[in-house]
Amino acid sequence: MTENYPWMEWRVARQARVVRLREAMFRSLDEARAGWEAALVNGASNSFLWHGSLFRVDRARGFVFAGDPGNPSGVVPPEEDEVDIYAGEYQLEDVGQLSRAWASLLGGFQRRAVWEISLAKFFNLAVVQPRVNPAFGPLFWLFLADDSGPGPVWDWSENMFHRVSPMIFQLSEHPDLVPSPAEVRQAQIAFLESGWPGSTDATCAGLSEEDWTRRCEAMRVEHQQMVDDRFFDRILERIDAETGGAFD
Repeated sequence: MTENYPWMEWRVARQARVVRLREAMFRSLDEARAGWEAALVNGASNSFLWHGSLFRVDRARGFVFAGDPGNPSGVVPPEEDEVDIYAGEYQLEDVGQLSRAWASLLGGFQRRAVWEISLAKFFNLAVVQPRVNPAFGPLFWLFLADDSGPGPVWDWSENMFHRVSPMIFQLSEHPDLVPSPAEVRQAQIAFLESGWPGSTDATCAGLSEEDWTRRCEAMRVEHQQMVDDRFFDRILERIDAETGGAFD
């Protein structure tokens, strides 16, 4: 009978698994970050390996794109269409594709051409974008949670970039800041206010980048449980539902 099921014990164990999965993702991102930073150095190859797959770095603009395994050495710049796909306006992913790619990678059932493209774009948002737009670092995690719920399971925006684009600088235009910093700040304020009414005030637009980033990071810390429940837990659901998938 359900009233005798140890729900509390299950919940505690589940949350512990989610935390371990989150930590595994951060370790993976740190591994990619180290490869990215090394590939930014002039005179070296602009490629690096991440979980055995090749990725390249556009040194002029900093973004990462999936590489050609048949041409692993040297400095290979992105094609024009790759700039659009990885750093421009032609980005079509939804949060479901990102969570599916992470589940494939962390769950041990990798399939070529399934995770590389999606997670290169994820890396560009989670790591590269905050290099020029620090406040977006914590806002990205809040966005992933917000776009993953609290509606029906697997209910998210058809194209996440329709919601994200106003809050980020287009890396394809770097070093130009497009949209303008004022427009990006206003979009970030609007995002927080729409999801968490009362979390912003009239002073936010005039805060320094450092103070605004600290405010956004405080929001991320305050709502980490929501991020875990809506984003990381759903990755775990995908892993558990996949034949051959396993985590911990």
